[in-house]
Amino acid sequence: TGVGGRVQAAAGGEVEAVAGGSVGGGAASGAPIGGPSCAVGASPTPPSWSPHTGPGIDYALLKRTDVPILGFADLILFSDDLHDCGESELRLRLRLMPGCFFILLRHFLRVDGVFIRTHDTRIFHKFGAKTVLRAKRVAQAPLPALPAAPAAAAPATSHGAPFS
Repeated sequence: TGVGGRVQAAAGGEVEAVAGGSVGGGAASGAPIGGPSCAVGASPTPPSWSPHTGPGIDYALLKRTDVPILGFADLILFSDDLHDCGESELRLRLRLMPGCFFILLRHFLRVDGVFIRTHDTRIFHKFGAKTVLRAKRVAQAPLPALPAAPAAAAPATSHGAPFS
């Protein structure tokens, strides 16, 4: 939670990695989803994420203007106004470059008079590397209560007949 209206977040967030010899495999490449060791009829095992101690997401590569962006998507997966009491939105942004891809999944939540929260999950993969990085971050701050609406002015009364 924030203190004094400041946003407080996990220090740098968590960076995790999933490693394997066949990162990038899957149904599109013809490899079984569980990896090359997945036997026919066996249920695939999901990859396990573990803490990553090496270099994190290569933001310098993502910021380079000399590297073309081959594809970009910005999709709103969910949006609601919380019955006029705030806002909730889940958005996915994808960037495909010649040497990597980057995904940002962001859930933004504002509850009027209560708090504002952003939950980010970033996924990054540099082609040729044997790991996919996932960084998670949550930031939250309290919101002050909305001010009360001013009292409506009493309607002017006429002592004579209307429209006279």
